[in-house]
Amino acid sequence: MCVTSPKNPNMMSYASVVALLVSLPFALGLTLPNTVWLANLDGRTTQNFIQFQVCAGLLGRAENEQVLQDLGFDGVYLDGGDFALTWLALTQGSAPVKQEEPDDLLDICFSSGVAKGYILYDYEAQKPIVPNIITLAAMLDAIPVDISDATALNVDGKEMLFDATVSWKSFEAIEATDYMFRHYVNETTSMYKMNPGYATNSFMPDLHPELTGEPNVNAVDFIVKNKLFSFFMVKNCVPLTKEHALMEEMVNNNPWPSPIPVYGYDDSIQFFGGQAYEAETNCVAEHNLGQIASSGTANLAWHGNRNPLTENMKQPENLHDGLEYDPEKNYVTFVVGDGDNLNVLVGRNLPWILARQKKCGGSKRGKCYPLLWTFSARALDLLPDLSRYFYDFAANTGSDYFMLPPSGDLYSYPSTMNDESKEAYIETMEADWERMGGSTSVHWEWFYSWLSSIDNYFSLFGGKGARGFFLTTVPYMFPMPAFFKRGEDFKVVGDAENVVLFRSNEWRGTQGHPHENKWTPEQLAEKLMGEKGAVTHLYLTSDGNNAPDAFDQLFDLLDDSVVVVNDEALVNLALQKHALQ
Repeated sequence: MCVTSPKNPNMMSYASVVALLVSLPFALGLTLPNTVWLANLDGRTTQNFIQFQVCAGLLGRAENEQVLQDLGFDGVYLDGGDFALTWLALTQGSAPVKQEEPDDLLDICFSSGVAKGYILYDYEAQKPIVPNIITLAAMLDAIPVDISDATALNVDGKEMLFDATVSWKSFEAIEATDYMFRHYVNETTSMYKMNPGYATNSFMPDLHPELTGEPNVNAVDFIVKNKLFSFFMVKNCVPLTKEHALMEEMVNNNPWPSPIPVYGYDDSIQFFGGQAYEAETNCVAEHNLGQIASSGTANLAWHGNRNPLTENMKQPENLHDGLEYDPEKNYVTFVVGDGDNLNVLVGRNLPWILARQKKCGGSKRGKCYPLLWTFSARALDLLPDLSRYFYDFAANTGSDYFMLPPSGDLYSYPSTMNDESKEAYIETMEADWERMGGSTSVHWEWFYSWLSSIDNYFSLFGGKGARGFFLTTVPYMFPMPAFFKRGEDFKVVGDAENVVLFRSNEWRGTQGHPHENKWTPEQLAEKLMGEKGAVTHLYLTSDGNNAPDAFDQLFDLLDDSVVVVNDEALVNLALQKHALQ
């Protein structure tokens, strides 16, 4: 899902963070490891930003790491995103940071031979194919140079490896994508979808949107470092189009994993206000795609090189371990959603966990109600330093836990995947749970696949212990026909009868809307206290301006008849209730 990181006036200013990063190690008299190169890109054009990001991506490759190390630097960190500097301060520890000129970085890329030359292109005229040019830069180890800016970057003596103003002069996105597929697909590692600026936010599908904006290029370093196949075709998922035919050919002829992880974000087609193909799975007939929402996530090349996680993560102990089901009580789990989006993890969630830590950490450990945070397992590899910070936060409060986001390893509709992709996906899910120290996941399905999902997906779990799936009806609030009986909070499935499917229960806002998903805390408290024997959950999302402090307000209104538990306890309570029926 697409969630923009909010500005936060309580975050430290740029100057104060830089001052802290630069001065703290020296003030403490610490022995200094290699320094982080901090590049401030304020005021730079998108064309400049692309150049620095490509250079950072090339330097981030394992075969090039010695270049910066010989200069005393451990990596390149580009100031991009609302909380980029705050994360650097939180995770960098005692390692020093030195603010350097971005232009010097380009000089290093060229003089070291990391960049073998440059690509000439026309940014304004060729904006629809900028995503393709970025992948071409990754393939050729080249810095893209805008023809209108060629004099600003001294290209004298540097080799022009490709002239896109000539070779791709009249190319549309489909032609540039086809060219890259024919020439380079076997050198790439997966897909990245980058909207170059199309206004695709109409309520109904627009197959010919205007190009009015700029591409979000914060993740270019990651694309280049990992040689991702970056592209954007508005009609790539629309059947009976040339773009879709090419998309079908690409997903069937590549060296990529199965199911195929699609980075970035596909906002190509809106349908009744929802992104029709954001989960990717329904984009092609093979149903072998899933999204890793990462559009605009900055410094992934740097974070991915920071102390990779080799150990499995440990969650706090279950505060309600051994709790016996009482039919006179009501049990509920509070879940914070949207954790499938890496930009949410590094952006929106940071002030939320800092507020939660202040309220529940240290001497208050274990005294707050349990709270579940959806958390992408992909972050363990893409953001290992941030993942450690999140788990350290949970250990500090003793009452915060992590579960897989929708729909598990990838934002996808797994039950509709082809057999090969589904089998691989289930194995990955089990591996994710082992690494994260969990056993539950939020789960979304396309509205017509809920009924079939029991037999061809959910029932395939359970062989390695009890599993819980917290179902959610998105992107459209269509009911789950005949899935749950009236008054039924959950369903137990699987041969071992140990897989619990919890009924969808979203909380999008607190405006007091007639629809239950926007009830006030008072309305929800009345409902929860008015039931008996319920085993349920609340899935909170911010697309209706909801935030975790709404859970605080709700909890303060509840009486002793309602017990707030974590996900593991909720699954155990559901199985106990099921055994009594």
